Amino acid sequence: MVDVVKRIKQGFEETEYIVGKWLARGEMVLIFADRGVGKTYITLLLAHSLACGVDFLGHPTKRLRIIYFDGEMGSRAICIRLMKIDNRPDTKTGLVTNRFSSHSHNECDGSIMWNLSDPVHQKWYDREIEKSQADVVIIDNLASCSRNINSKDNEFDQWMRIEPWAIKKREQGINVIFVHHSGKSGTQRGTSQKENPLDYMIHLKESRIKSTPGYTGFEMIFTKTRDVHKDDVPSIYGEFTLDDNSFYINHSKLEDKKAEEAQRLIGSGLSKPEVADKLGLPKWKVSELAEKVFTPDDTEHWQEEDDEDRYF
Repeated sequence: MVDVVKRIKQGFEETEYIVGKWLARGEMVLIFADRGVGKTYITLLLAHSLACGVDFLGHPTKRLRIIYFDGEMGSRAICIRLMKIDNRPDTKTGLVTNRFSSHSHNECDGSIMWNLSDPVHQKWYDREIEKSQADVVIIDNLASCSRNINSKDNEFDQWMRIEPWAIKKREQGINVIFVHHSGKSGTQRGTSQKENPLDYMIHLKESRIKSTPGYTGFEMIFTKTRDVHKDDVPSIYGEFTLDDNSFYINHSKLEDKKAEEAQRLIGSGLSKPEVADKLGLPKWKVSELAEKVFTPDDTEHWQEEDDEDRYF
C-alpha cells in the first residue's frame, strides 16, 4: 500500500527520455504496419538512431545499447540494411562496437527462432539481453518470434505468457519494442489484450500523399500514448528510398504535408469532396486551404459545392 499524499510530497525523479519528449526509459512500444510499408527499415532506423545518439525523424535520442531479435530475415539481411542506414548522409557517428547486437533465427538450433511465448525460451532471450547489456530490446516480429507451445494454445495464450516477461523488463528499466502486422481492420493484428500494458502504439501505413518519384511514402501515427502531450508526438509523413549503398529519408509533420498536398490537388482542379476523400481530411479543412490557392471568385464556386454537399 502507498500513502499517496506522502508519496507526492517526496517528489519524483526527473523523467529520463530516450526519444524526444515522449519515450521514457523502460516504456513499452508496439509498432504495427501492413506488409511492404517498410516497418523493419523504420524500426532499424530507430534502433540505429538510439545506438548512435542521432535524431530519429526529428526527435533527439539518448545513446543506448540495442539488441535486435529478428525471426524472419536473418543476420545477413539485417546487417545489409543497417549498413545502408549507417551510410546515410546525416549520420556522423556511425555504429559503435558493442552498442548494437542482433540475434536472428540463423543463430538458433535448426534455424528456428526461439519462441518468446515459451518460458524456457524466454530465458534464452534473457541470456542474450544480459550478455549485450542492452537498454533497448526489439522483437521483429511477434508473428515470427512467438508461436503455440501445444495443440490447445492460441494467440491470446501466447501473449499472456509474453506480457509478464515484457513487464519485468520494464521494471528493470529496459525498453521493449515489439514489431507486428496490421489486421484487416487497420488495427494491430490479434488479441486487443496486447494493447493494455503498452505505453505507445505506432501505426505505420502507406500514405495517400503523392511521394517524390522513386521514394516510398508512409505515415507514422500514434494510436496510443501515455502521459504525453499530443504536440510532443505529432504524426509524421516520411518517404524513403534506397540504392546499393545507402538509405535516404525525408520527413515532415503529417498535418503540414497534407496541407501542402491538398493545395496541390486543389490547384490541379480536383473538387473539394475528391480532395477530402483522397487525403482523409474534413471538407471544412479543404475549404480553408482552398482560400490560400483560389481567387475570391473561385472560392465562391467552392461555397456552392458546400451547399450541394449538405444533402449527401
